[in-house]
Amino acid sequence: MRTILFHIIAARSNVADPSVPSRYDQDLLIFCRRLVKDKETAAEIAQESYARALAAPQPIEKLGAFLRGVARNIANDLWRREQLTRSIFADPHKACSEEGEAAGREAAAPAHWQPEERAEARQRLARLRQALDSMPERQREAFLLYKFEELPHTEIAARMGISVRMVEKHVRLGLLHCKRSLQDAPDGSRRP
Repeated sequence: MRTILFHIIAARSNVADPSVPSRYDQDLLIFCRRLVKDKETAAEIAQESYARALAAPQPIEKLGAFLRGVARNIANDLWRREQLTRSIFADPHKACSEEGEAAGREAAAPAHWQPEERAEARQRLARLRQALDSMPERQREAFLLYKFEELPHTEIAARMGISVRMVEKHVRLGLLHCKRSLQDAPDGSRRP
């Protein structure tokens, strides 16, 4: 599939020798493997890089550099998303119980592999998505720009055409809204 995408991109761009897509493909895959250390994820990043190159509105002058830059950005996005997920779903429980540690026994698997923990994490993620969806539009926009795009308040204010104090208020209310939704149990009761 990547070879077909490469030929289409090469036809639109200034590629010196479009008959050699395997060199670009191998270089990109090696580059992606260095970024993520996982063969399957590297292949997915390479595929997405080709798809984004195909969607480029103008011909690409330096295809190899463009593909590597896109791949690096995708890998960074994946890393940020993973870090965010870890911070949101930090496991408050230990992998071993107090009694198990005293007896020198370890848990069969880390807590985050346990079905109950995974189900709870999915529920928390669903509540967080619901909280984001239920925010007023401007509040959600400011909150997402701050938390996910990591923009400073001044840049968010300029982008949205509002004051810095209003951005601070939107972010503060967004954080509070998310915190409350994560504290609410699925049955509507409050968690301690």
